[in-house]
Amino acid sequence: MAFRQLPDCESFIVCDYVHQDAASRKCSTIGNFLAIGCTSFPTTVRFGLYICLRNISGKGKVDIVLERADSVLKGDGAQPLGSVNCEVHTEAGYQEFAINLPGVTFHEPSEYVFVVTADDQFVCEKRFVVSYMPKG
Repeated sequence: MAFRQLPDCESFIVCDYVHQDAASRKCSTIGNFLAIGCTSFPTTVRFGLYICLRNISGKGKVDIVLERADSVLKGDGAQPLGSVNCEVHTEAGYQEFAINLPGVTFHEPSEYVFVVTADDQFVCEKRFVVSYMPKG
């Protein structure tokens, strides 16, 4: 079981919420962001992911993993903070993922990264920062 070729990432959006219309299958993202400001840690945040992969056909596995960016850079094999496993059965040439995560706990300020793989091969990543909210 493997995709015919490694897909490309057409779009990757981190947001407050993703809505997918049941009839049209169109997706809308609400509250797109690249940073989360928190008043204290640990903190739990709900958010959504919209990912569109193109040049994807056949049957294979897509993994979406959230890790601290310094763990990825060091290659120290740190455990991912969370993951979503999806099987894609498509001949359309593209696949959209509209995922709303119920809550992810961040224990400290840092840069984090979502890593997308297809059949265990790197496809793309999306980085964002979780930090203290400026006092004002």
